[in-house]
Amino acid sequence: MDEQTAGLDIVIHRFKPQTAPAAKAAFSDHGERLVWFAVMFLATFGGAELGRALSFPNVFALYWPPSGIYLAALFLAPPRRWPEFIIASWGANFCSDVLFHGTPGLLSTCFWVANTIEAISGACVLRLCVGNSLQLNRVRDVVALVLTACFVGPVLGATVGAGAIVLSDLSRIGEFGSSWLSWWISSVLGILLVAPPIINFHTRLNRVTWRPAGRANEAACVLTCLVLISVLVFHLQSLPIAFVALPVLLWAGLRLDSAGTLLCSTMLAIVTIASAVRGVGPFASGQSLGTQIMITQGFLGFSALMTLLFAAVAQERRQALQQLKQQREELRALRQQLKRHAAAEYASTAYRRRMQPESEERPFRVVYSPGEVAERL
Repeated sequence: MDEQTAGLDIVIHRFKPQTAPAAKAAFSDHGERLVWFAVMFLATFGGAELGRALSFPNVFALYWPPSGIYLAALFLAPPRRWPEFIIASWGANFCSDVLFHGTPGLLSTCFWVANTIEAISGACVLRLCVGNSLQLNRVRDVVALVLTACFVGPVLGATVGAGAIVLSDLSRIGEFGSSWLSWWISSVLGILLVAPPIINFHTRLNRVTWRPAGRANEAACVLTCLVLISVLVFHLQSLPIAFVALPVLLWAGLRLDSAGTLLCSTMLAIVTIASAVRGVGPFASGQSLGTQIMITQGFLGFSALMTLLFAAVAQERRQALQQLKQQREELRALRQQLKRHAAAEYASTAYRRRMQPESEERPFRVVYSPGEVAERL
């Protein structure tokens, strides 16, 4: 009986340390899933409300932030985590459309299906092109993101979304083309303006680097200049000088890294859209609503694309110069090492010639001095 009790105690003591870490890990995993579910829900809901706020009345949003949020979330997360993001997106979409803006539930669900198809297809194609890591300081990755944002996900999403709009009201069947184009452009701008900052922030979470004070001061100067120029330009209706803000973006792309460049591009987009919706700025001077929307979206798309590509080219150039500098230092160190070896070889050869008897035959051998060796190197 005592032996059985002792054996049972051994089994219990062996069992407890194994279940406690497993239970703790399971609880930690469920807690992490719940946190990311809440983050996705709040981000999608906030992005949808921001897109509606920065839009003209009774018109499609100028740009749709949830498209960029959805694509970035699915690209960064492993596929086993996709269900929680998809469910969170449905909840946020339902709350924004149905509860806050009175959209029919079936139509809201169709919109969610369109957004989900857009995000899943875009994330899969982007993973196929660049793998699991998207580096915005490489031109190849930026081009892959741009092509994915323009020709993969938004095309499918716009087709499903515009089809749902037409099927919900057959009298609007003639508006399929305009609805498709508006959906496609707003999704493209949402991806180009929102997805890169999220991906860049995720990349830098575990790579904290110290920046010199001079670069921080320059970043503050760039941001201040962009704020002043944007406020000035987009409050002057009489002068169409929106292009004045572009040199500041080029300055940011040339001198700052991708984080500073994306911050400047996002801020310019918000100021541009807010000014256009309020009816002020160079894009709202005596033009029809359709023309204002087209010009504003074109300016945003061009500035975002130009900033991303220019920043990637500048970053690749800086990395190439750094590699050349490092290789030059390595070659210089190798040359010094070869000089030392040549001097040692010269001294060893001279010593052997001195110690060798005169009667022995010596093979013919040319011996250079260390200076001659250095010149020949």
